[in-house]
Amino acid sequence: MKILLYAWGGYTDRLLYEKMTELGYDVIYLEKECKDFMMDADVAQSLIFTIKRENVDVVLSYNYLPIVSMVCNTVGIDYYSWIYDSPELTLYAKSVIYDCNHIGIFDRSLCSFLKEIGIDNVYYAPLAVDTAYFDEKIRRAKLNDKLRSKGYSPDVSFVGSLYTDEIKCNLYNVFKKEAVANGDYDEKWKKMDEIIAGCMFSDKTQRLNDNLELMMDILLPYMQRHNVMLGDNYFDVPEIITRESILEKKISSDERMGLMKAVAEESGKTGYSFSLFTGSDTSAVPVLEACNKKTVDYDNEMPFVFSKSRINLQITLRSIHTGIPLRSLDVLACGGFLLSNPQEELLENFDDGVHIAVYNDIEECVYQINRYLSNDDLRRRIAEAGKERVKDLFSYEAGLKRLFGA
Repeated sequence: MKILLYAWGGYTDRLLYEKMTELGYDVIYLEKECKDFMMDADVAQSLIFTIKRENVDVVLSYNYLPIVSMVCNTVGIDYYSWIYDSPELTLYAKSVIYDCNHIGIFDRSLCSFLKEIGIDNVYYAPLAVDTAYFDEKIRRAKLNDKLRSKGYSPDVSFVGSLYTDEIKCNLYNVFKKEAVANGDYDEKWKKMDEIIAGCMFSDKTQRLNDNLELMMDILLPYMQRHNVMLGDNYFDVPEIITRESILEKKISSDERMGLMKAVAEESGKTGYSFSLFTGSDTSAVPVLEACNKKTVDYDNEMPFVFSKSRINLQITLRSIHTGIPLRSLDVLACGGFLLSNPQEELLENFDDGVHIAVYNDIEECVYQINRYLSNDDLRRRIAEAGKERVKDLFSYEAGLKRLFGA
């Protein structure tokens, strides 16, 4: 079977190609920017040309790209997509039901939901990491004076977005400001605010699902005015857009900002160092701005941060209901100590206090940080056990077998 791996700009496209080649897969690598996941004619032409020239049997990409599916459906070959982003709204494109599609979903809950609404060609396929790859990146990074001098070896770190960009990440705040300005902020809005506040560090889905009809009644007019709806090439799924793109992003932003602010304030009291590696705007919160080292490069800087931080914080996006985010696997593969919220599939594969550490709310997170910073031997044992566990369970060999059903 000859596989065309289409690299559109995912973090680990090149690594996936290298691991597939190493494992004996017959792979062709096509790297090309995709400017429109639905209708990029240049990508379609490149795919068709390469498929025919190389006599390709299967196309593979990270995430589901409708333009790739349409090409594969036209030329009559299979398309495998490995989902690692959330939310991934392309999964609601009308092309998703084509027979050519084989869609591996890293979040088991999302996989079950898609099957329930009639999308049958999805299946559970957790993500993969390669410890040897990160070992080499870390070895090289240790020789880099710039990394050692930029605060990349803190006691506690967090790598990721805080979703402070309202237009891109927190439309709820945009809509709320509009409602206040227009005099439309009423009792229904206040009720919605209360529900969202009650979801902080609590059940991930039920409270939103129980009150979704009320929230949609409030938010849909704003979503329509701001052109948030997906369009004619997608199924009509306003409830999914409301939950995943508006409500769950709002809760994720509030949780992350609240947690990071508490950790930063605690670091000032106790004296441990805290570094925040994010491109999010933290200028409105001085205690976070003082900790912000800006973004890190995935291949070279991120592994160094994970390996050198005494504690790596993880707080999972609310749109990932049960799955293990790639970031958690990356931390463990780099030999880092992971302190995470209690994600269902994470706890099925890694034991609290053995391979990882877990917190349930802000107060417990602060407590766990102080606990593990005061016990170096225990923390190192857990990090080492976590690395061995992720190596055993989430290798590329195992991941690709799950993806291709071998």
